[in-house]
Amino acid sequence: MARSTSQRTEVAPGAGYRYIWSITDVDPAYDEHRGVGELTFRAHPAKLPLADRSSVDLRLIDGVYSWRCRNRLRLERTSSGPKSPEGALTPYTMEEIGYGSPYETLNPSRFTGGLETQLTRRVIVDVSFVRQDDQKASVEHANAFGLTLKLTC
Repeated sequence: MARSTSQRTEVAPGAGYRYIWSITDVDPAYDEHRGVGELTFRAHPAKLPLADRSSVDLRLIDGVYSWRCRNRLRLERTSSGPKSPEGALTPYTMEEIGYGSPYETLNPSRFTGGLETQLTRRVIVDVSFVRQDDQKASVEHANAFGLTLKLTC
C-alpha cells in the first residue's frame, strides 16, 4: 500500500507451509502438503512500484510428489492522502506464470487486475478480477471476481 516512491530496490525472502484439503464430499478427496520458498524483489521506478516474486513449491498431493516454480510480476500505483495511508487507493495489475514437474511446460497463466484500499493502518480491502488459462485443467479458461480482506501487523 502507501509505499515510498524513491529509487530503492528491496529484497524480501519468504518461506512457509500450506495444507490444502477438500471441504466438501468429493470423490476422491483432495489432500495437499506444500512447502513454499519465495524471493521478492521490489523496485520503485518512476513512482510505479514493481514487484517480481519467484517461488518454488514442493508438493505432496494425495501421496504423489511434484514441484512447481512460479514467477509473478505486479505493477501498482498508490494515491493517498498527505499524512495517512488510510483511504489510499492502489490500482494494480499482475501476471503469473508457472512451470511444474507433472507436465513439464509453462502452465498456468494467471492475470489479475484489482484495486486495494487501506481502511485503517492494519486493514486493507482488495477487489479484483482474475483470468486463468490452464491447458491441463478440466476447465481451461476461468474468470473470477475476488474480494479479499487483508489484516496486517
